[in-house]
Amino acid sequence: MTSTASEPPVSLGRPMLEELQINFGPVTLLGRFFLLADTLLAKAGVTLYRVSLADAVATHAANVGSWHVFPPMLDTRLSNIPSEESYGLLGRNEDGDVVCAQGGRIYDVGHRSFADIVADQSFIYGSQIPPALGRPVAEVTAPSASLIAKRFVYSGALWVHPDYRGRHLTTLLPRFSRCYALAKWDTQFTVGMANESNFSERLVAAYGYQKVERRFTIQNLGPEPMSLAILWMNREDLIDDLTRFVDAQVPQIDSAVGDGGAQHQARFLANRNR
Repeated sequence: MTSTASEPPVSLGRPMLEELQINFGPVTLLGRFFLLADTLLAKAGVTLYRVSLADAVATHAANVGSWHVFPPMLDTRLSNIPSEESYGLLGRNEDGDVVCAQGGRIYDVGHRSFADIVADQSFIYGSQIPPALGRPVAEVTAPSASLIAKRFVYSGALWVHPDYRGRHLTTLLPRFSRCYALAKWDTQFTVGMANESNFSERLVAAYGYQKVERRFTIQNLGPEPMSLAILWMNREDLIDDLTRFVDAQVPQIDSAVGDGGAQHQARFLANRNR
């Protein structure tokens, strides 16, 4: 594989299936999905690791040739994002090279909304002081931004190395990310984004979103404002999409169980009761 990475991330991390616990959500469905995801990742030649967002930022810095913009709301160089409210997912091949990535940040806003925390810039900067002049600034005009509240995850920073594109990782990683957030943090909503310059219904469908709205704008990431479409779903949408995805892959699951995957699924189920 030809890689642009010059340095490895800060830490190796831990294989996701070694630490994965299902504390919330439909445990049987999630257990089936995580087992399926492990099977599909293995077929793609990838092992998924849980790391910090700082590791994801370091991976981006080593791969800017194919990973052009890192979302500022996940950028630990801009704000102090608590490790207990965020995660990075890195996929490595058998040689240890990082070949894909995804990240997430948990927001617990109570009676406020996604629109509110974008307006005061805490979506990017948390509870810190307002951004300095020239730092990224966000604005949202999508009508449903005021409906996204309580506890939600921003799931983004999706990247797949050019040599590993076409292996369905862009279909799998966004689902893994939001299912992990649901299972660990009991999220009610998931928010993602797509650049309007390469936006397509096919791309959104691959990610599994049904609700798409314009617009979300970020200033100061480049010479021109970046215009994004908001992709979002509530928990019911997530479960519906996951059910369809898993049902379409039943033969993959049955094969994995036959190869010993039942032991992994039993552990997912047992972890719910810890």
